[in-house]
Amino acid sequence: MPKKISVIIPCYNYGHLLQRAVESVAADALDDYEVLIIDDGSTDNSFAVASDLASKHPEKVSCFTYDNAGLAATRNRGIDHSIGEYLIFLDADDELCDNALELLRRELRENDVDVLIGGHHAVNQSGDTRYHSPGFLLESPVARVKSYLLDKHLVLSNGAVAMSRKVFTGYRYPEEFRCSEDLSVFTYLISNFICKALDEPVCLVHKHDDSLRHNAQYSSEVGLRIVGEVFNADRLPTDVMGLQDAFYIQRCLSMCRTAFRARDYHACRRYFGKAVIADWRVLFKLSYSGKFFRALLRWKG
Repeated sequence: MPKKISVIIPCYNYGHLLQRAVESVAADALDDYEVLIIDDGSTDNSFAVASDLASKHPEKVSCFTYDNAGLAATRNRGIDHSIGEYLIFLDADDELCDNALELLRRELRENDVDVLIGGHHAVNQSGDTRYHSPGFLLESPVARVKSYLLDKHLVLSNGAVAMSRKVFTGYRYPEEFRCSEDLSVFTYLISNFICKALDEPVCLVHKHDDSLRHNAQYSSEVGLRIVGEVFNADRLPTDVMGLQDAFYIQRCLSMCRTAFRARDYHACRRYFGKAVIADWRVLFKLSYSGKFFRALLRWKG
């Protein structure tokens, strides 16, 4: 039977948290949704936990396991297995808010949209919670992308975004990237499809040190290659492509900060130098130039 919503949960070594994520979805009483757990070659008990959850909720939960290929590939495998009209990608260490599916159903029933963007609660390791609104959704694609990538006013978080499955006929998660893979997907969506922002919480995003969000090695491997993936002229309107240079500079500065935190001072200096070559005015961004000069002094020492 066709499903309204498919909740896809990629999982790699989160067996100790997977039940929380699945139960936050399976608690919904209706049967117009499915939960798909895609195990990415975990070395812990993730697939055993997933199998138990599928046995506990046979009408709602399915699980699959593959060799490790990364988060993007795991999400794409979830797309292939899913049958829902709309897809939500919920990380295995996160959870849906109470009544999230009910809220999404109502909005999708009342609005003809391809992408529904909700808010989320960020939960730190101490349990403190902060709500992040998706922000105001501007009308034009270029204004949306600027708000999302450069100004950080438009907030999109996996688990809080419901996407029509048709949006993935033209583009999927880029599997060559081990992190930042959602930047190009979200940019593609807000540039090309009917979107609506919903200022209500949909999921809880748990912040912790071992998250891929903080993996300096993966970030270094992705580097500046993500700029070309995000700004692909075959996928984006011409006026949106005009933001590429600004995003390149911002990415250089972001990599400078990431490298400094990882104590890779050579990379910190290199990325800041690239930003200065692109636009000398970044010298006046003291939070970054300060890191550059501190990295330079540590190299000299």
